[in-house]
Amino acid sequence: MKNAAVLGNNGSIPLSSQWEILSSLNPNGMLGVFVFLKGYIDESVSKDLRIFTLSALVAQGHEWVPLAEEWEAMLAEVNLRLVASGRKALRRYHATECNARDNDFEGWSESEQRDLTSRLLAIINRHPLKAVSFSIDLRALEKIISGKDLIGSAYAVTTLFLMYGLGRWIDDKNVNKEENLHLTLIHDHCDWDEEMLTRFKSLKEDPQFAYGRYLTTLAPLGWKDCILLQPADLMAYENMKDAERRLDSRKTRYTFQKICENDSTGILNRTIGPEMLQSLGEEFMRELRLPDVRDKRKQHALDPKRFQQLEESIERMANLDGQE
Repeated sequence: MKNAAVLGNNGSIPLSSQWEILSSLNPNGMLGVFVFLKGYIDESVSKDLRIFTLSALVAQGHEWVPLAEEWEAMLAEVNLRLVASGRKALRRYHATECNARDNDFEGWSESEQRDLTSRLLAIINRHPLKAVSFSIDLRALEKIISGKDLIGSAYAVTTLFLMYGLGRWIDDKNVNKEENLHLTLIHDHCDWDEEMLTRFKSLKEDPQFAYGRYLTTLAPLGWKDCILLQPADLMAYENMKDAERRLDSRKTRYTFQKICENDSTGILNRTIGPEMLQSLGEEFMRELRLPDVRDKRKQHALDPKRFQQLEESIERMANLDGQE
């Protein structure tokens, strides 16, 4: 059975995953020194279009090799069990579908869903990774971007914040100020690939951006061609749920707490809320030249009836910034 989550018939890793693993290595060869960082980016949007999150999972290139192998082996094991019991095999791990238990996860019990997520988190937590995430309050954003595409604008703004956050983190860790330290980024292919690349290039090529020297490439890949977008998806979802949790003043999710408690996985989780957007101002947003609505069928309009319901809770949040 051909499946993105299953190992090849001879136990080998599929060709697409081999390419992905090899591309994380130093281009000087297998014996070269690992001086490259590599990151995987994915987004997550709350089902009520309240929170948009863009998150990156970053590590040294060689860390992705065992992580990819462990992740793929885990899903292969799960699929063998599913098929043996006459159930549908998973094409991939997708956090939103897993938590909602629909599509490939239809018919799963809550305990099965939690067990799979816990086992995949354990794989992530075995490797020294850094998660940098920026969420944005879509309802606050919509108030200052009249006539612009909401999700496209969220991609534009969070991409800028994310690149700044990644650059600053690398610079803080680069105590010896190495000149050959670079970051390559892969993001999940979406309708806004060009928008993300435009923002990436604007920072990379700006002489006033102190961290541009660390940025090398931002490129899209589809989930079928890149298994390492799956752990990025899990991290994006958990960061989105935590931003949503802070908005509603709920307790921290068990899964997010397990991520934060792990010494191997560093978390930088921030929310761009009403106060931050207000401080940036409408003039700043105009200068960003945010994307117009290109197609009414793709317009992500907010329901005006929900504004008043959320207004009081948003105003009560004196500070939506997250935790490190």
